[in-house]
Amino acid sequence: MININNLISPAPVKIADGGKDIFIENHSKPCFSIAKKGEGEVFETACEYLEDKLSGITASELCGEYVINIIIDPTDSRFSGQGKKEGYIIDIKENCADLVGFDEAGAYYAAVSFSRLVREEEGKVLVKKCFVLDYPYFKDRGHFMECRYGSDFMTLEDWKKAIDYLSETKINKMIVGLYGCWPRQYDGEFAEYLYIPFKKHPELSTPRNIKYYSAKEKRWVYKKDVLPVMFTEDYFGEMALYAKKRNIEIVPLFNSLGHNTLIPRVHPEISAKDENGNPQSVGFCTNNDKTYELMFEIYDEIIDRYLKPCGIKSFEIGFDEIWDVQGVDENNLQEMRSPFCRCEKCKDIAHTEIMVDYLIKVVKYLKSKGMENVYLYHDMLFDNNLINEELCERFKKEGIYDTVVIDWWSYFGTEDFFSKREKDVNGIFRSIGKPITGYFHWIMPTQATKNIYMMKDVAIRNNFEGMIAYGAFEYCYDYNYSVLAELSWNPNSGLTEDDLLKKYAYINFPEDTAGAYNALKIQNDLIIDGYVSKNLFEDIFEYYKSCYLQQNNVYPQDYPAAQFKKISDNEDRFTDYLRKSQSMAESVYKYFSENISSQKGSVWRLSAMQYKALADEFLTIYTCAKAYNANEISEFDFLSELDRLIKQRDYTISLCETVRIPANQYTTVRDMTVVREFMTDLRTYIKNEIRAGRKPEIDLINFKKYLSDTSLFLR
Repeated sequence: MININNLISPAPVKIADGGKDIFIENHSKPCFSIAKKGEGEVFETACEYLEDKLSGITASELCGEYVINIIIDPTDSRFSGQGKKEGYIIDIKENCADLVGFDEAGAYYAAVSFSRLVREEEGKVLVKKCFVLDYPYFKDRGHFMECRYGSDFMTLEDWKKAIDYLSETKINKMIVGLYGCWPRQYDGEFAEYLYIPFKKHPELSTPRNIKYYSAKEKRWVYKKDVLPVMFTEDYFGEMALYAKKRNIEIVPLFNSLGHNTLIPRVHPEISAKDENGNPQSVGFCTNNDKTYELMFEIYDEIIDRYLKPCGIKSFEIGFDEIWDVQGVDENNLQEMRSPFCRCEKCKDIAHTEIMVDYLIKVVKYLKSKGMENVYLYHDMLFDNNLINEELCERFKKEGIYDTVVIDWWSYFGTEDFFSKREKDVNGIFRSIGKPITGYFHWIMPTQATKNIYMMKDVAIRNNFEGMIAYGAFEYCYDYNYSVLAELSWNPNSGLTEDDLLKKYAYINFPEDTAGAYNALKIQNDLIIDGYVSKNLFEDIFEYYKSCYLQQNNVYPQDYPAAQFKKISDNEDRFTDYLRKSQSMAESVYKYFSENISSQKGSVWRLSAMQYKALADEFLTIYTCAKAYNANEISEFDFLSELDRLIKQRDYTISLCETVRIPANQYTTVRDMTVVREFMTDLRTYIKNEIRAGRKPEIDLINFKKYLSDTSLFLR
């Protein structure tokens, strides 16, 4: 029996099951005819979507034509006074179906939902008789796509596929990071990203190197000074127009005081200065007119070239994590430099005053350029006790109170991130909530539903305008995306985490819903995000967190020696964790390999394999080294296990190269290559010692002596 409630996602506000299937049509002529009454580019996209989704449906028996009326009509009596922006009605009757949008967006969502109710069964085309009334709880429902490894190599087609995917989940906002900077990372260089070229400032660009071993092609890949694809092809405007037709507003994020090293490094005249007037290559001098000259020229280009032609009236300025930055001086990597200027004009001004004054100037300018919504992160204002009535009054006096939207972000679980001050900040500013759906855990996909549920509750309690999750697009986070869509559209549906997992299995794996649900449950227990519970893979074992320059740590970090030391210091805990994780991942991998042939099944198969391989590698190498040093196994036994592990890692890399979005393969495989290489280096050392007639000495805590030039090159 078809479960109509599970077919429409997110869950509708109201659905009345008519109790019977309606037999529609066959293959000998079009199953459906579509009667249109509406206009606008989103409405036209809705009609095209409907035609596309239904065009391939065939059956074997003749019957009459079935009419689909797709209409925009906010006055339709069936809304019963509950018509809301983006709302829709689906009324499936014997001879026709009415798809009524309260507006263009509603018509689009009606088309999306209706297409999921049509199915083929035993040679017949069927649709369930039912009535649906639906509308969103939150005004803003979206994702923020960070400018980092992965999205920097997304092509326009990659973005279009992401937009198509997200629009079908009734997401209507996508914030796209265009500029952001982080500490030194790969290659000992700053992780700096600029996604669009500036005609007035061609000196601003962010090339990076690509290094990895392709197991699929059985060769090393090395590309130098590669620029983001969006930068070289300059397709941001085209992408925004494409999204607009699917009821998604693209909002640019361009960092300023925080996450900012490129601009002040290239333009030292506007950089924050030390007490002696020396540029710090981080932050800005906010009392320098040239700072605003340059930033406003940048804003002008973004707005005039990309936003105005698309009717976009929103902008995000970041404004988070305005912290000291280390690694600016390559000769003194541990030196911390402040983004706050200490020149003669600035030295006596409090940091809070610098931030607020800068913020007001920037927001006022953006408003003057037509921006109606200027988003900024909450942390610097909140942590400095600036989210208060006094700041409200100042914003009102400056004419920007209605323009500012506070972006409350927390990637943690259920703790009180308001620090017991929730009642003091509730309703003071326009606000949205920002959970996480998946981002930098590139090797190890993570599950973040507890965080999303937490933010949903926060958003409802505090009357937020919506939720726009932090992340980067990749299908391994598909389940997280589905949870965000459900909770931002209809947070009061009453569906639990387990309900949503069952629904996800029902929609995506109809060939074996029960089996898929059981496998997904095991995998979700395995990959729960470290910010919520404790995923020791993302926290300790995968390479990503070891690629950063960190205060008081050697650089490059001592990977994998530091990881093996942790195992050695608490052997029972870690070996038990690795053993259980390997077993869980193995069972999930086996299930999706043997029972599910779809592309989505391949994504979950890869996710399981990533955990299985890494658990196997650290557990096996640690236990083999211990057994070898106790004379319980020979060096040849050890070599045999290393051969097996490297072969398994090559398979995992190859699977990643096949399944992942091409843009996201580079960073994932890069980090996998580091793991592959340290195993290869250990194998090479053992073989060389055997050839030299010496007994190999295995000391995993002092792993550097085994590392090859290739390992160092990768890092």
